[in-house]
Parts: sequence; C-alpha cells; structure tokens
Amino acid sequence: MILMVFDKKKKMEELEKKVQEAKKEELRRALSISEIQMPSKKELEELVPYPSEYLTFLEELKQKPVTYYEKACAFAEKYLAINPDKKAKVKMEEALKAGYTNATPTGAFSLSILMAMIALIFVTYSIFFLNIGMVFGIFGVIFVFGTFWYFYNYPNARAKSMGIKMSSDTVLAILYMIIYMRSSPNMEGAIKFAAQNLEGPLGWDLRKLLWDIETGKYASADTALVDYVFKWKNKNREFAEALNLLRGSSVESSRRELIYEETLNVILNGTRERAKHYAAGLRMPMTMIYAMGVLLPVMGLVLFPII
Repeated sequence: MILMVFDKKKKMEELEKKVQEAKKEELRRALSISEIQMPSKKELEELVPYPSEYLTFLEELKQKPVTYYEKACAFAEKYLAINPDKKAKVKMEEALKAGYTNATPTGAFSLSILMAMIALIFVTYSIFFLNIGMVFGIFGVIFVFGTFWYFYNYPNARAKSMGIKMSSDTVLAILYMIIYMRSSPNMEGAIKFAAQNLEGPLGWDLRKLLWDIETGKYASADTALVDYVFKWKNKNREFAEALNLLRGSSVESSRRELIYEETLNVILNGTRERAKHYAAGLRMPMTMIYAMGVLLPVMGLVLFPII
C-alpha cells in the first residue's frame, strides 16, 4: 500500500515536471525572435496613420527634384569634408533649412572650397602654361574669390528666393484662414484649411507646422503660432502682424468681425507698400542695365565710324 502511494506520488511529480518543461518550451518559442511575425511597413502605417497634411508634405518633398547643387554638396562632403566655424555653421544651417535645400553646412562649405580650388588650378594653368600674362592673373584672383563667394553665399540666396516665393502667397494664406474662421473660429483648423489649399513653399511650411503640432513639438496650435510669428517677424512684418491678430480673434468673440477686417487691411496695405519699395529699389538697377546694355552699345556703333 505504501509502495502504491509512493509510485503514484512519483508519477504525479514526473507529470508535473513534464508540464513545466512543456510550458517553458512554449514560452521559449513565444519569446524567440525568429518566431515573431513583425508587421510590414504598410500594416504599421494602417495601425498608426500619419496625418494627411504630413503625407502630402512628404509626397511633395519626394517629388521635389534633387538639384545639381545638392548632389555636388553630397559629393564634396564625401571626399573633402571641411567643417566651417560655429557661427558660419549655424547661419548656413538656418539658410539651408529656410531654402528647403537637402544639404548639410559641411557639404555646402566643402563645395565652396572645392570649386575655389578648381578655379585656382584653372587660373594657375592659364598663367604659367598658356602665357596669358599677369593682367589676366589679377582677374584670375578675382575669379577665384568670386567663385568661392558665389557657392558660399548660394544657400542664403536660395533662402531669400524661397522667402520671396512664400511672401507672394501670404495674402492668400490669410484669406483662407479668415474664410475658415468665420464659420469655425479655430486656429488649428484655419491653418489646416490654408495648408490644404495653398501650393508651393508656403503650403509646405504650413503642413510642416501642422506636423510639429501633431507630433507634440508644440503643446498647442497657439504655442506653434507664436513661434511661427516670431519666425516671420523679420522676413515679412505684415504677415506676422496678421497672424498675431488672427490668433487674438479666437479669444475675443465680441470683436471678431472687426479683427478680421483689420487683419485684411494689415496684410493688403503691407503688401502694397512692400511692392512699392521693391519697385523703387529696381529703378537704379534697371537704369544701369539700360545705360550699359543699350545706350553704350548704340553710342559705340555711332562713334566707331567717326573714330
């Protein structure tokens, strides 16, 4: 009887041991990386979808052609990586971001040095092997420094060009925001409506602002708009003022329509004044082009037979 109880107990222990081993094996298989089926990229996007504004923003950036400048910067950074100083690096990085240029400050500075070296080799070869003379050497030195300055200053020039393109759409952006806010006084919705209807660089900029709000870079649309107004303060003062007025209109419900009218007047009058100053600034360059490109050649044609 004692033996039977002992055998039964032994069998129960063996059975329990086998169950424990089976559970361990099952757990080991479950934790094995090779057994885990990871979801595909498409399935992940379906589980955690991106906002439509950011997807549009990414698609437009993909469609944006890679320029020869960007390719040249990547090449120079790969084979001749020269870092600029801290101040120049910060300024260049801001200019590259503002101009939507897919390059790094190291790549842009390395390209400037590389092109200056190529220009210097060309000038040196022309002076010593082609016997052009020292007069050409002076112009050659100017050419070398001019080449370096052109490529060094290219990110700033592109950022200014992109800023001008964005400024041309500021009136439309404010109009779209006011149209939306008259039916629903919500600042984030107004930015979204303007981003959906605008094309070009300003549309990209607003879609990027929405993405920063969605990802939690800014706590709210109001905080994001404060930073955005500060960004435009020195570039386009009337656009910054108009955005600031719209930001205040979402709080002051009693004066909302008056604020909308004031916002329209600010952006339209500011744009008109900006256009006047731009036209006045073009007067002297146009006079010089007319004098040097038209009058001097005509006078030369008239005086040449006399001489």
